[in-house]
Amino acid sequence: RFQSGRVLNGDLSPNSFVAAAIGRKSYFIQTIVINAVHNFVISADSELSDEHLNARAIQSYRDKIETKKKHVRKSKSFPDFLSLAKRLWEALIDPKGKLLTTHDVYFKCFQLEGALVSRTFHYVLLDEAQDTNAVSMDVVNQLRARGASILAVGDPHQQLYAFRGAQNAMAHMSVSPGCRYVLSQSFRFGTGIARAASAMVTIGKGKPFRVLGIKQSLAADEEFCGLGRGRLPGQTLPYTIIARTNLDMLQLLVSIFINSKNYNYANAPHVAAPAAGVQQEEPDPVPYPNGIFVYGSRIDIIITDILSLYHLYNGDYTHTPTSNFLRSCKNFETCKERAVKLEMKDWLEKIEFVEKYKSHVPKIIARIRQSIAPSSSGASVVLSTVHCAKGMEWDRVYLAADFELDCLFPFVRIYFYHNNTPLHNVSSYYDSST
Repeated sequence: RFQSGRVLNGDLSPNSFVAAAIGRKSYFIQTIVINAVHNFVISADSELSDEHLNARAIQSYRDKIETKKKHVRKSKSFPDFLSLAKRLWEALIDPKGKLLTTHDVYFKCFQLEGALVSRTFHYVLLDEAQDTNAVSMDVVNQLRARGASILAVGDPHQQLYAFRGAQNAMAHMSVSPGCRYVLSQSFRFGTGIARAASAMVTIGKGKPFRVLGIKQSLAADEEFCGLGRGRLPGQTLPYTIIARTNLDMLQLLVSIFINSKNYNYANAPHVAAPAAGVQQEEPDPVPYPNGIFVYGSRIDIIITDILSLYHLYNGDYTHTPTSNFLRSCKNFETCKERAVKLEMKDWLEKIEFVEKYKSHVPKIIARIRQSIAPSSSGASVVLSTVHCAKGMEWDRVYLAADFELDCLFPFVRIYFYHNNTPLHNVSSYYDSST
């Protein structure tokens, strides 16, 4: 039914096919409808309802047309977003339709139609159980009700996708006495990182926790425990740097370019751009002969969007953006307003980058393009966000300073400070360090 050629390798976004399916060209309307379908798809619900709609986004749209009533044709009624969402859903599951579907959509069909449950399974293995969405949990529960034994494996301290509707499935499972086991030994790292990771959870979450590493010399973990002392980790290549977000990763690159001689992790990624109009010396070449590879993130798309945003910010409308979102915006302020109202975090990060570096954006983008390696093989440095790095292994890893982490070797003392209060999200620290 869903052939590989008809499945998107990613999320659905506003485009001409979505517009044709719901009969609306507005990017704003398409985004609200797509988000409603997404909320339905990852839920355990059997029908689309008002609960899947973003009420705040709809109210923002209502406010928008109310303030511009004189420009709206009287015959144009306020959209029935639920009906539009149902139309989009029907288009997504139509095997003869032109609209490409997504992996989430066909899995939702499995759940609704009982395609998996109709078969007999003796055992079901649920990996990464700490990040299980509601639709997956419903399928597991249906299989369990038919007699399947469930083996769930996960680490609640590595839960990273709650913002996408994921939950810790293990916390909602009834387990027979003697059937819960704790895996406290890791073969991925040594004792130094194990002690640091244990301290992160113990201090950051306020609960006793201990994970064991391979018994080996602490020297193998020295690179990790050297963080926080403001030194440039460029003496031994290659190595990997993990940042929290795409924005932090981009600003990490900027910091490397600006301070290639005396790059200081303690200050990154908060390096101030030179003041407008001030003549600056050309920075030294980045000391990475084989380039920098960005793992997991589509850095080419990100920097292209940032450059297009810069042209809008500069009032230059001669460049045609590749992004449907940018093409739907009249100017930079419209982009910013829509990104805020539609809660588009990725675009808000790009907007923040443009507003911070202003006239220096084109030069920064050019430097990034010159330095990016085509693959990780042989690259001097690998950059990644913590979400993309999940499950990966590298020999030498640094956490960027946006983690606000101070680790002093050999005492392995961890401090969490953010506005003088403990950081609320320790999971990303724990996951990236291990």
